[in-house]
Amino acid sequence: MKTIHLIILAAVINCAYVSAQDITSVYTLQAIKNSEFKPKTEKKKRMSLRKAIKERLVRFKMKTNGNNEFTLNVSNQSASELELQIESGQVFKPSGADSSAYQNVIIPTEVQFVLSPYDTKTFNLLGYCCNASRNCAKAEKNFEFSTMASGELLSLCRFVNTNQNLSLGELNSDFQHAVHCITDNKNNTTIETNPILKGYVAMLQSKAEPHCFYFNTTHMLYSQLDYKIDQNSHIKVVVKNNLGQVLYEKSNPFEVKKGRYVYKLEMSLKNWDNGQYSICILSDSGVIAQRKFTI
Repeated sequence: MKTIHLIILAAVINCAYVSAQDITSVYTLQAIKNSEFKPKTEKKKRMSLRKAIKERLVRFKMKTNGNNEFTLNVSNQSASELELQIESGQVFKPSGADSSAYQNVIIPTEVQFVLSPYDTKTFNLLGYCCNASRNCAKAEKNFEFSTMASGELLSLCRFVNTNQNLSLGELNSDFQHAVHCITDNKNNTTIETNPILKGYVAMLQSKAEPHCFYFNTTHMLYSQLDYKIDQNSHIKVVVKNNLGQVLYEKSNPFEVKKGRYVYKLEMSLKNWDNGQYSICILSDSGVIAQRKFTI
């Protein structure tokens, strides 16, 4: 009788073991199926649109609608959410066999947007021609990435991008003239309606107009000073009021080699009193450049 009980008990234990294995197998198979049919979403990635294209994370198309308006279509090819940026001063060039007949275009204001995994977005942006000797692109002309702007052209874009009192929608033709002043050395008299933009372009071009101006609306001062040092020296920049009191000071801890230089100053004068001030550049031997301005 004991033998029969032992046989039955062994059979029950064996059945229980097999059932547990079967249940585990079912859950394992289900987990595999779930992982196969549910795409894995990765963390958000932040980068420039240029880098995303280089890494083949996105596809993009850009074409002109005529005038200064362009349509951009961007498709996310990855499982990550992408936070993308078109930088202020990014240049695009026309594509196709006749590309050399048309002007490059520059995007002056920074553009940021987010793409969900495998999502596509289409939007419009403003761009401006960079080569006055060539034709403006006709409607439906395609464009591709080129280089980033540099020098005065990049400074112009960043100036407009960061100045809340300069709207591209209002500037439009004035900003187009401003770009051609820099890229094709056009006269800044073509900038007819916006004195702030005209003054800044004049400063970039080193024309006869004052290289120091102050905006009452933004309390920002922009200045450019040329200077020369005949021997290696430490350089210090100070701003003084009409009593000679130093209200701003910036020093370079390293020696500057002898030569010619251009110092560009951009600073907020919010809460400063009305009156006359002077910007001075000093070397080890004394004042080497000075410019006055009035608030």
